[in-house]
Amino acid sequence: VWIGPRARVNPQAWLRAGTSLARECRAGGEIEATVMEAFANKPHDGFLGHSHVGSWVNVAAGTVTGNLKATYGLVRLHDPAPDGGRTTVDTRRQFCGGFIGDFVRTAINTSIPCGARIGVGATIGGAVAERVAPFTNLLLPGEPRATAEQAAIVLERMMARRNLPLLEADRLLLAALAGEQAVG
Repeated sequence: VWIGPRARVNPQAWLRAGTSLARECRAGGEIEATVMEAFANKPHDGFLGHSHVGSWVNVAAGTVTGNLKATYGLVRLHDPAPDGGRTTVDTRRQFCGGFIGDFVRTAINTSIPCGARIGVGATIGGAVAERVAPFTNLLLPGEPRATAEQAAIVLERMMARRNLPLLEADRLLLAALAGEQAVG
């Protein structure tokens, strides 16, 4: 287990082998063989296993990642193919959790399946699909995709809780990732 500068481990947290917390992370619940990038926040009960969590992610209470298939087989990742079929990548791993992009937020009791890829800036809840596109918003009916501006507003609030400003570079990054013009 590696704990970076100013990272906070809550009482009752269970950090298992192979876990790395970057600077200013918040950790609670059970975390196993997972990398949490800077400012990632998982202070409550739940399970993150064999996963990679990007920067400025908020993992809500009760969120769990699957990291072992019910068949005990190797985890495979599936992507759409140009011909309409799908491509498969074999991870060669029996244990493989989620790949959670920067600025993602989960709702209470979110379930993330083995090998799931959650795109940058997504807001997710419930039982999540194996692949979630960047800036997807699963919590607001009729608004399936957040704009870079909406993502910047939320990120600014998150950063304010750590007494940090949202920089113009952050806004430009969000706009580029969303494929939009700069906001702000």
